[in-house]
Amino acid sequence: MITSKLALTEAERNIAEKETPHVLNRFYELIKDLDTISVNSNKAKQFYRDIIEEKDAPILFGAKHSKADYLITLDKKHFLTKKMLKQKFSFEIITPGDFILKLKPDFRKLVP
Repeated sequence: MITSKLALTEAERNIAEKETPHVLNRFYELIKDLDTISVNSNKAKQFYRDIIEEKDAPILFGAKHSKADYLITLDKKHFLTKKMLKQKFSFEIITPGDFILKLKPDFRKLVP
């Protein structure tokens, strides 16, 4: 798995604001082996300025330039809009839950 440094920073900030220290420590455990890429935010904002909010452009740009198969996000407001889903990306934009179901279709049977 690969992510951008910006995505990790944003996730860390959101978790720190909304969750307990235990959850934040668990996040650190989960990300310790991830590969990260750097993204030129200004270039990303120019590249995607017509299709997504400026602050989210670097995330999209990172997925494109890392040759990702999936961009996994909980940000339905900005990434899972009709406009975004009509775009022809080389990767699929998907929620974490849907990604798990793609990997393990029988997972839903395990959840009460």
